[in-house]
Amino acid sequence: MRILHAPYNMAGQASILASAQRELGQDVCVVEYFTTPFGYPVDVNLALEKKNRLVREIKPLIFFGKSLFQYEFYHFHFGGSLLLHGDIDLRILKYLQKKCVVHSHGSDVKQWRIGKLRNPYMPDYYKNKERDKRIAQRLEILSKYIDVIVLEPSLKHFVVDFFQRVEIIERALDVKNFVPHYPKKNKEVPLIIHAPSNRCRKGTKYILESINELRGNYKFDFRILENMLHKDCLKILAEADIVIDQLLYGTYGVFAIEAMALGKPVLCYIREDLREKDLRDIPIIPVTIHNLTQNLKYLIRNRELLPEIGWKSRKFAEEYHDSVVIAKQWLNLYRSL
Repeated sequence: MRILHAPYNMAGQASILASAQRELGQDVCVVEYFTTPFGYPVDVNLALEKKNRLVREIKPLIFFGKSLFQYEFYHFHFGGSLLLHGDIDLRILKYLQKKCVVHSHGSDVKQWRIGKLRNPYMPDYYKNKERDKRIAQRLEILSKYIDVIVLEPSLKHFVVDFFQRVEIIERALDVKNFVPHYPKKNKEVPLIIHAPSNRCRKGTKYILESINELRGNYKFDFRILENMLHKDCLKILAEADIVIDQLLYGTYGVFAIEAMALGKPVLCYIREDLREKDLRDIPIIPVTIHNLTQNLKYLIRNRELLPEIGWKSRKFAEEYHDSVVIAKQWLNLYRSL
């Protein structure tokens, strides 16, 4: 298969999937239109953020033209396609009978009016009628030319009214490259880590409130990992004893998967409906902004429990998020288009 991942590399997912697909013998390219600050590897970086307006329009057009002779499968990430505006590229791809799939990563489909019905903690960032309108318009455009959208379970209800076919495929991680560092049950001063890509959306202020409430009464270290390269973040994460992911989205992110692959206990807000139906076996400790302090206190007091939780976390990452397993699911999906 000749596969193109474009035009974004959200949380490194395009890179991870491409690597696993190559391992399975496929011909794959990852193109990134705008450089991410985390240093994920890509094959082509157009770096449009450094270009003037005219070049920003021309470079994607040239790349699109070349791609028509190079690829048969188009894997579009985060609601994008190969041109920055309009639907001409999608029209041409459909006319040429290219195989296309939309891969949602979250904020590209989340609409406040829909999300609030299931998530009482949905971040205020999404509370914008114009934003909801823009997302709905984009989904309508994509669904006119592409039949299939793929996402993780917490996003399904945002898109069922738009696409003919909605598939669930979990996020991928090259688990074999993550050597587990399980917490030590007798460690006197445990290290708690949180790594927000966006403090407002991840509920960082509530985490800081809990940490400040616990300081003085319990011995622990706390670090926020942000504004650093991904590889540097992982080095510090390997030393963690407890990891706090996010408190507002209602599901866990790629950072939590990385932490689990490293054998770390993870705390995160998981929507009730997901825990009951889709994530019954998940070892993540479910918390809310109201009981985070209580759960942190319990783990600090009962540090002997941390290694076992970490072991279960690693097993979960291996079973549900290994990149080769996930890549095989994607290849089967491509074949079904």
